[in-house]
Amino acid sequence: MLEFLPFQAPSRRNFLKTSSMILGAAAFTGALPSSLLAQATTDEEKISQIRKNIASAGIKVVPVAANVTMISGAGGNIGVLTGPEGKIMIDSGVSTTAPDVLKEMAGIDAQPLKYLLNTHWHFDHTEGNEKIHGAGATIVSHAKTRERLAVSTYMDLVKIHFPASPAAALPTRTLTDSFTFYMGGEEITLQTVPPAHTDTDLYVSLKNANVIHAGDLFFKGNYPLIDYSTGGNINGFLDGINKVLAVAKDDTKIIPGHGPLASKADFVAAHDTLATIRDRVAAAKKSGKSLPETIAAKPTAEFDTKMGKGMISGDSMVTLIYNTL
Repeated sequence: MLEFLPFQAPSRRNFLKTSSMILGAAAFTGALPSSLLAQATTDEEKISQIRKNIASAGIKVVPVAANVTMISGAGGNIGVLTGPEGKIMIDSGVSTTAPDVLKEMAGIDAQPLKYLLNTHWHFDHTEGNEKIHGAGATIVSHAKTRERLAVSTYMDLVKIHFPASPAAALPTRTLTDSFTFYMGGEEITLQTVPPAHTDTDLYVSLKNANVIHAGDLFFKGNYPLIDYSTGGNINGFLDGINKVLAVAKDDTKIIPGHGPLASKADFVAAHDTLATIRDRVAAAKKSGKSLPETIAAKPTAEFDTKMGKGMISGDSMVTLIYNTL
């Protein structure tokens, strides 16, 4: 029987703070007044408030390589590749930030938008799809991302049923393994991974630019979220990271799903921290320790100061790992 003790339904006071940190990472800046939280009772109201929180932070454009840019603050981090044949965008943020994202992309250069690549199904990475498609992009994703977006999907961590996406937001080209194409002198590879953060994950490698967008396999500076309600699990998460690391060079720049631009060394450190915690939790569970006993042993203690300041605390990380082993 699964025990998700730290993930009991959040209080009204903490709900939007928690959900915004899940779905918007650094976009959330503080708890909202309880009077405002009390107004958000339906899924639609909760989602609307999360959008507003994310949009209120403002977006930031970060140069990554000569022809690659990262846009943060729109939801999950967005990658932009530009070249003589047009632009490729990786993830789309939320709907309310899409106009500003398109404005910033137009400021990079005048090349048309050709493709949008989704790293996974989550709202903060795909809700801008409809507007980005309307701007000319063909949407490409893992086949299961399309499946998830096409229907109402429940995310237990935030207790929200996300509605089915409109038809114009759905990917029209999907893959289940690996796909490589060439555009503007760049070799672009989309590689799916086993169920990890979700069961819809892929990463994008830009070979010549020496850049990888890792999606939510990487939350730089924080413990990662494992969305068990849509297939995520700890062993797949670590396997997914290993697949990225296998193709990354020592000087590869890595765009995380959330957090600042990173290096391969940053990603190795995140992997090793997570693997250490997984091994400790696995040993405790194998020995017969319950979830409360495992939490009490504090297997994340030496990492919490650095990694536990986001939505996922050390105890929550232990819970996610314990219940997905």
